[in-house]
Amino acid sequence: GCTTQLGGYVFLSQGIWRFVRHYDKVFDFALVHEDHGTDSPYSIVSHDDQAFFYGQDGFQAIGGGGQRQIGDHWVNDWFLDNCNQDRLNVICAALDPLVGRIFWLFPTPGNDTTTLDHIICHDMHNEEKPWTHAAVSAEYIFPGATPGATLADLTTLYSTLDAVPYPLGSRIWLGGNPGLAAFDSAHKLAFFSGSNLTATVQTGLFQPVPGQRFYVNGFRGGGDTSSASGRVSSVERPQDTQAWQASATVTAQGLIPQRASGKYMRAEMTIPAGTTWDHAAGIDFQDDDLVPDGQR
Repeated sequence: GCTTQLGGYVFLSQGIWRFVRHYDKVFDFALVHEDHGTDSPYSIVSHDDQAFFYGQDGFQAIGGGGQRQIGDHWVNDWFLDNCNQDRLNVICAALDPLVGRIFWLFPTPGNDTTTLDHIICHDMHNEEKPWTHAAVSAEYIFPGATPGATLADLTTLYSTLDAVPYPLGSRIWLGGNPGLAAFDSAHKLAFFSGSNLTATVQTGLFQPVPGQRFYVNGFRGGGDTSSASGRVSSVERPQDTQAWQASATVTAQGLIPQRASGKYMRAEMTIPAGTTWDHAAGIDFQDDDLVPDGQR
């Protein structure tokens, strides 16, 4: 369950109860949902007056006016396709208090080990595009903090500065403020403070010009990096096998050049690992980037 100063929630596999404190030792209990609970007790994480969890109906939140579905159908469907459904009870959740994001660590299909190998993230401050995911291996995730360390402390802890596992300017050496932490497959404490992983933004399959074919000359990736590359896939029918064009890098004009024709399309932008960037707003087409191409 999860608690606040005034009460909290008790999660069962087939129900959710809410309790409210009236006096120091007096509580009222009320059934909130009789059929909707969770089989993933470690998936529950609280923030302010809300609790977020993975339940029988997917990713949900409760509090602040009721229970709501946060994992729209495609998120919940994607999760079931990419997790070991026999091990939903080991899903582990953690809140990164510095950025307001909730992470769920889970095993992918066929993973029967104690090291879970994928993570899905919900950004509470991004209502339009709140979901991302990444291949991350860890045994457990949680909000953690370390005591502050000076340069003298580091020389005592490590034989050389080259052996220090994090940059000297990393916030981990400041101590005090908690951040997202994990125990890795070697049972060692680690923090998510390394260089950026490869980032991929991909659209779903869509029909750019309803009832007609399209011709695409390229697209633009909204973001603050010039190191991105991208590609498109065009098909005649939704059930056709996806065939990607060769990837191209972004030009000085901000265009990722691609040439393809069809009725349905996907577009994908990739930012290389180690690139310094802060945001990727998505994929966009200007007037001449995408035009109708006949009706056959």
